[in-house]
Formats: sequence, C-alpha cells, structure tokens
Amino acid sequence: LDECRIIGCEADGSGGAIYAKGAKVDMLDCTLTGNKARDGGAVYAVNGSVVTISRCTIGGKEAGEANTADGPLQHDGDGGGIYVGLDCKLTLANNGEVIGNKAKNGGGISVYGTVEIKDTSKILNNEATESGGGIYSGKVLTVSDSAEIKGNKATGKGGGVYNTSTAKFHLGGGTIGGNTAAKGSGVYVKAFQPLVGGGGGKMTMSGSAKVEVDNDVYLEEAGPVSTDAHITVTKALNETPAARLTPGKYDTDIRSEE
Repeated sequence: LDECRIIGCEADGSGGAIYAKGAKVDMLDCTLTGNKARDGGAVYAVNGSVVTISRCTIGGKEAGEANTADGPLQHDGDGGGIYVGLDCKLTLANNGEVIGNKAKNGGGISVYGTVEIKDTSKILNNEATESGGGIYSGKVLTVSDSAEIKGNKATGKGGGVYNTSTAKFHLGGGTIGGNTAAKGSGVYVKAFQPLVGGGGGKMTMSGSAKVEVDNDVYLEEAGPVSTDAHITVTKALNETPAARLTPGKYDTDIRSEE
C-alpha cells in the first residue's frame, strides 16, 4: 500500500481498515484515521502476518481521527490503532506515527507477537480505559534509535507501556515520557507467573534508552504464584538518569550485580 488513505471505516469484528491473515503487508506514506472495530481499530494482523509501516500515520490529532477498538464483549477493545496477533510481526519505522487512538487495552498497539519500533517513529497521545495507554505488550516489544512513546494515558496501569507476565520489553534507545497512569506512568512490568510460562515479566535497557523523570518504571511485587518483575541493564546506559524505578516492594537487601 503506497500513499493510500483509509478513513472512517467500521468492521463488525476485527480490523476496521485492514485485516491481515497470513499476509505480508507493506505500507508507505499511508493515513488510517477514524476507523473502528472490536479489536484492531485500524489494523488487525493474525496467522503469522508480517506488517511493515513506514512514514505512515495511524490515527491523528484532530477530533474524529482516532481509530477505536471497542465492543460489547468482555474481551473486546484490544489495540485502538493496531492489533498484532500471535506469531505475527510488526515493524514501525521511518517516522511512522501511531497517534491519538483509543481502546480498552493498548490504546495505540496491542502486542501478542513481535513488535519493533525504530528510527524516529512515535507512539503519541493514545488512550486506554484499562491498561497500556501507548502499548499493551503480551509478547516481545523492542524500542530503539530515536523512537518516542509520549503523552499516552491509561486509567489503570502502564501509561506508556504495559508489559504482561508473559512479555519481554527491550528499550535499547528512544524516550518514554509525559505519559500518565494510576500505576507505572511510563512502564508497568507485571510479575512473572511460572505457571503461565513465556519467560516474561522482564524489561531490559541499554545504550541511549531513557525514561524521563516525569515517568517511572513500576516493577510489580510477586504474589503467591509469581516472582518479582525485574529490569536488567544489558549494556552501558548513556543517559543520566536513565530511569526512575518504583518497586512494588522495597527490599532492605539491595545489591548491585555486574
């Protein structure tokens, strides 16, 4: 898709503008605004789809431009802008923007596959009525280069990013800031649940990654069947400070490990 505009479409099911099933979708200089579906307000990808979005705008700044995921059922409302299903991959590159979208979870993007956000791409001013104002991640999320996750809002947890117990989030560059939530204004990392599996509940940082001082990274405390969420620095951080951490439980035995 090259220089296309898909505006004001609505699906009774998933994918207000685009429904990709086992497909390869390349989008360049496209605009998707004002679309609506139960999941994936603008884009819904399943069955191993590979989606690349470059120099595109998903949503918008003006009234009526938000893509919206909403529906009558309990599990409706995933991914206001984009829904990335199991075994699918999304790459947002070259100043691609996911902006001003709305959903129950994942106002901008819901991740159940693999998502990479790079170059100067932006996740801006999206809203979730529950968790993950910018991004709700249940699998693998990587943010790098000069990407931005800013101005997003969640009524519940994870204003910028909500990282579930099955998810891994690597912030290798870029900036998270200006987001709001009841807990974890920047990032909420849920405790790992071994019975669920997936090796998640983890966040890593490296290089030029930065969570601005107006945002925090909330590390959820372990419950009866879970272990504490944690963050790991995998390579020297360039920014000082690089992040403000809020542990769900403060431990008097705090150690630094090489």
